[in-house]
Amino acid sequence: MMTLFVSKGTHTIKFGGVAERMLLNIRALSDPSGIWRFPDVEGFFTNQPSKFQGGIASTLTPRNLRQTLFGLYLQDDWRWKSNLNTESGAALRDDHCADRKRR
Repeated sequence: MMTLFVSKGTHTIKFGGVAERMLLNIRALSDPSGIWRFPDVEGFFTNQPSKFQGGIASTLTPRNLRQTLFGLYLQDDWRWKSNLNTESGAALRDDHCADRKRR
């Protein structure tokens, strides 16, 4: 993030912006080896699971999520008197999510 400001008389003008690129490289929401659940310790040691959850190997593709964030702002601080100050400003923000790309 970058912020610049200019003071002139009773006004202080601040403006700035941000650009942020976010990357998330993940595989599918399932563990390729599966998730085994056992009812208790005895079930674990006797190899008697109560539930198995797994994905088909061909469906475990990379998701490679991408997102870019842009933002701009402008703010004016106006000191009318030593004990009276007003602030006004505007902000613009845009999120862009790229389509999921598969490699």
